[in-house]
Amino acid sequence: MTPFARAYIDMAVGSELDRRAVLDDISPATLRQMTLDANEFYRDNRAALGRSLRPSELDTIALDFWNARNGHGAGFIGSEDRFGEGGGSLAASARRFGKYELREGDDGRIYGRSVRPAKRRTSK
Repeated sequence: MTPFARAYIDMAVGSELDRRAVLDDISPATLRQMTLDANEFYRDNRAALGRSLRPSELDTIALDFWNARNGHGAGFIGSEDRFGEGGGSLAASARRFGKYELREGDDGRIYGRSVRPAKRRTSK
């Protein structure tokens, strides 16, 4: 798992469920989807994130991704100090992933689901 994917999972679980993310507590399908989403977002936006993606900023950027994709707060908007004019394009890129919802099941595990379809670009 990449450091960005781990930060994304930590920030999403902490933000949505107000608990610490223990990987064994997350359903395999949810863990797989969250990891894929984080890695794809990072890969697609590497140029904009590259100069700013220091280890000390992983949590902030991961939380911005979570918030922007779900329409919570500002996400990357207002982060010109970190990304210049790229904050708006990062927020737009995050929104293309569609909303993702986390919940804790009766078994104590964490489950996720897409709330609305993602608007991703198609690969060529």
